[in-house]
Amino acid sequence: MNDLPKINVAGIGFTAVTLAEAVDAVCGRIGSGVKTAVVTPNAEIAHRARRDMELAASIAASDLVLPDGAGVVLLAKWRKTPLPERVAGADVVAALLPKLAEKGRSLYLLGSSEENVQEAAAQIDSTFPGIQIAGVDNGYYDDGKAVLARLNQAGADVVFVCLGSPRQENFIARHFGLFERGVFIALGGVIDILAGAQKRAPVWMRRCGLEWLYRCVKQPRRLLRVWRLPMYLAGGLLRRGK
Repeated sequence: MNDLPKINVAGIGFTAVTLAEAVDAVCGRIGSGVKTAVVTPNAEIAHRARRDMELAASIAASDLVLPDGAGVVLLAKWRKTPLPERVAGADVVAALLPKLAEKGRSLYLLGSSEENVQEAAAQIDSTFPGIQIAGVDNGYYDDGKAVLARLNQAGADVVFVCLGSPRQENFIARHFGLFERGVFIALGGVIDILAGAQKRAPVWMRRCGLEWLYRCVKQPRRLLRVWRLPMYLAGGLLRRGK
């Protein structure tokens, strides 16, 4: 995976792949048993990484950095260093789960509430019975060492790390050396989507780059964070050549 091309977009090296290529790369790593870190920064996460050095380092240390956000793709285009397309974490999951089921791979879910992570596991088990649920843990654990021990013992092929940013990216980077195998993917609210607790925007809104607007309508508290998108775009344009 390290041989996949990366494009520097305002300080972050995004992997220049389509959704299909990203899923193929992940499946290739699973098949070969090579430990892999995957992150999915959107514009908000990328903006935060400009002043959060640990987050920036966690992203830089990842094997696959996917542009989960229309703002990132737009900025790359404006900077004349275009990325192939937006590669949303939820789309990666939707394409990956059938492949995991086909091969009988194991999956660990980490994040969200206890109710949602259990429901997400039940939904996956029902829809994709070929997938082995290696374990689940909610994102509000008190004993981090116990969670790490369970993850290590499970030895899952894939781990969905849904702790919110920057916690999820830093969790993978801090503990990556503790694991012998596994593909660890930072996926934000994907467990809530799998559980049915949250819905994604209609396809037409996703295609138009308006999923962020849909999220703001459904979760008004996100409006307090919308200012980060123009700040990210403006700052990225000022960082020409960087």
